[in-house]
Amino acid sequence: MIDCKIYSKSFPYHLWQVLAGFSMLHQQRIIKLSFVESNELLPHLMFRVSINQTSVIFDLNDGYDDFREAHSDYVDFYNNLLSSCSFLFKRSFSALINSEFKESSKVRPLCLYYKTTLKGCESHKFNFNIDLKSNIVTQVRRIPIKSNEKSFASLDYRNFELAPKHSEQPKILFLARMWEPNLKNENPNMQAHSDLKNEERHIINETRAKLIITCRHEFGSNFIGGVSNDAYSAKKYKQLVASSKITNKFNYMKIVKNSDICIANMGLHSSNGGKLPEYVAASKCIVTEKLHYEAPGEFVKNKNYLEYESVDKCIENINFLIENPDVRYQMMLNNFKYYNDYLRPDRIVLEVLFTTLNVTNLNF
Repeated sequence: MIDCKIYSKSFPYHLWQVLAGFSMLHQQRIIKLSFVESNELLPHLMFRVSINQTSVIFDLNDGYDDFREAHSDYVDFYNNLLSSCSFLFKRSFSALINSEFKESSKVRPLCLYYKTTLKGCESHKFNFNIDLKSNIVTQVRRIPIKSNEKSFASLDYRNFELAPKHSEQPKILFLARMWEPNLKNENPNMQAHSDLKNEERHIINETRAKLIITCRHEFGSNFIGGVSNDAYSAKKYKQLVASSKITNKFNYMKIVKNSDICIANMGLHSSNGGKLPEYVAASKCIVTEKLHYEAPGEFVKNKNYLEYESVDKCIENINFLIENPDVRYQMMLNNFKYYNDYLRPDRIVLEVLFTTLNVTNLNF
């Protein structure tokens, strides 16, 4: 049995997917899992794991420039980090950026990220090492109330799963959120960084707005789309705000499962957005903006998704899938296979174990 020790003081929701994978493997008796209090000051959304005494770091950040204290020299930052571990598994993985690091071979891709979890996962238990407010929020989320879209019940990994299915009249889906571009920084040396991130948010918002407006016009009642209702969206994109009946997480996943072609676009820090893997888990056809980061395994253009760099190209891709049901169904099968080979939480962690221990054949 593989011994895994997780070192962390808190479990923000970006970590839940991987922690669920560890818990699943523990339940399957593939690993022996334990948690150790850590005083190490790793950056936010990172944690360390000892796998048979081999030190591994998980990095669930959106990109390489998320760290306010390190954005101006991320190369030195990652070089120091890599000197303290055998491998670093990174959610937003770029071989080109990694080539700047002294020990670039230590950086490996971690699978696509989305907010999902597992009942009984360690991240949901009362943790004496974190503040009371965080513990209270965690315990509230354990209450399986259908109106609580942030409850663990709505985020259970099984809620996202669906086998491929044929449809005579394909439904198209694009539900998103807008990002308020109001980042500020009192440090003059950081202002340029904040300005770039504000511009990125503006571009993301405008792309999402144009996609929704165009799809409404092109596909009519076969399209479901809109943005989440918040103060910023209600003020700036009022005509695009969707009903809470469809943006609630429980209802949203029902809509995903009843859709055939799902649209994705770039997330913050040029990340692969969180909806992309939700579509994969539900075995959907995907039309996505160009991906800036790589995923493990063969998650590739024209096999698992079609790619666009403009709204017109997005519409063209959707029409191609509508007109070619065999291509549509094959893409669904490809994503069903990818999910079960690489993206299910336990498979994500198994890939880490295979890489870390250089194991090619385990008897499960």
